[in-house]
Amino acid sequence: MSNVLTSLEPTESLITLARRYCMENHEFWCEEYTKKRTGNNYPYTYTDGDYDLFPRYNVLNAVLLEVETLTGGEFSSLSHCRELLMLAGQIGETVSTMGEQNEIVLRAMTDERNKFVAYIRDVTEADLQKVEPLPYARHLNTIESANIQKRLLRQWNFDGGYWEPSVSRSLKLLFLAMENITDNDDKQIKDFIMNHAASRLYRITEFRVDYQIESVLLDIKYRGSDTIFCDDNYDWIIHVSHDRIVTFGGDALVAFIRRIYGERMELIDAMPKW
Repeated sequence: MSNVLTSLEPTESLITLARRYCMENHEFWCEEYTKKRTGNNYPYTYTDGDYDLFPRYNVLNAVLLEVETLTGGEFSSLSHCRELLMLAGQIGETVSTMGEQNEIVLRAMTDERNKFVAYIRDVTEADLQKVEPLPYARHLNTIESANIQKRLLRQWNFDGGYWEPSVSRSLKLLFLAMENITDNDDKQIKDFIMNHAASRLYRITEFRVDYQIESVLLDIKYRGSDTIFCDDNYDWIIHVSHDRIVTFGGDALVAFIRRIYGERMELIDAMPKW
């Protein structure tokens, strides 16, 4: 735990600690599974030891999603916030944690839930004075997600399914193959968004795990799901696709992309090399 004095409200500090706990322990169990997995890769099978490992990071991810519904929330007291976080540890679910599971999996997930609940229960007021902030990330509820989807459909003809902007000839859209986006390009694009867009963005995914995030968390690499980024003005859009294409929309953003690719114009709207 950091020794940096925090300027956060106590409830913000407690939620931050809960988020960090889930993130750090998720990473720990991912690494443990990578190191200790004993099942076969071809065909992919699990041993009892494996069943005691990977469900732990699955349930921590589910708990994190539930915890982050509380980001930025209002609470009647610190105790109220603590109770809701402990409940999040008990009820957080994803498709990876639901359904029929064997006894080892259930025991591993229950163990991680209990450890999270105990951690939140035991956080002291002194602990809350030593919390480094994390970038803002709030898991949106279904109504918020639906309203954003409506705006995306109206503004960008995105209906929440597969979007193929590469067939469009709109001057407001262009796309780049991921292989043609250098680290420097990536940094310049992020800097442009951070300087010209709202400070908080929407991250909308094909699996409906939708977030409002601080702009510093913008990530235009593919992370396992087709993802759209925008802000609440809806005058620009970035779409990251599984087909290794990143699409950019909006007059100012498109003009900026054309400017930084000035001597590489042949890369704009060029399909990936399969």
